[in-house]
Amino acid sequence: MSELTDWQQLLKESLEKTEKDPTERFFQLASVDAQGRPHNRTVVARDVNVEQNWLQFVTDARSAKCEHFQINALTAVCWYFAETREQYRMSCRAVLIDEKTDNNLIVSAWHELGADTRAQFFEGIPGQPVNGNAAKKREASDKPPHNFVVVQLTIEKVDYLDVSQTPYKRLHYTQDRKGDWTKQHINP
Repeated sequence: MSELTDWQQLLKESLEKTEKDPTERFFQLASVDAQGRPHNRTVVARDVNVEQNWLQFVTDARSAKCEHFQINALTAVCWYFAETREQYRMSCRAVLIDEKTDNNLIVSAWHELGADTRAQFFEGIPGQPVNGNAAKKREASDKPPHNFVVVQLTIEKVDYLDVSQTPYKRLHYTQDRKGDWTKQHINP
């Protein structure tokens, strides 16, 4: 394993310091629809690999965000760790992973979920009106449905802000075409 870059080490430490608080796994994710309108929602980080610059969450392939990613894979993440008072704003590229592209990952991610979360994938289409039949939860299956996907976000830029100290510390990281990261101190 190669040595972690500065921002990777910061994120790794933030995750370690907050690992006992499940609410620290929520981050805000922004995407853009076909008309250029932004959409923002909260998702749960299911896996993070700081060494390889990615994080993953799961979703329903029928959701609007999946449609957005097929139109424009560029997305933005804002992840605030309340306990450490650090914010990471990341520019990312989204890739949808389904059973055809990586069935082992899909099965593994599926079995990490609780029964109530799995049951939601057997209900109606996200964002559509509830019909009478879809309102009652179905039993969660051990086998993931076709609409279950993992979204992997490859991190391309990072804007780090630490408000736990005065003066605040803000750093901006960008990656060049060779994969090397540069750091710049910027005003908060």
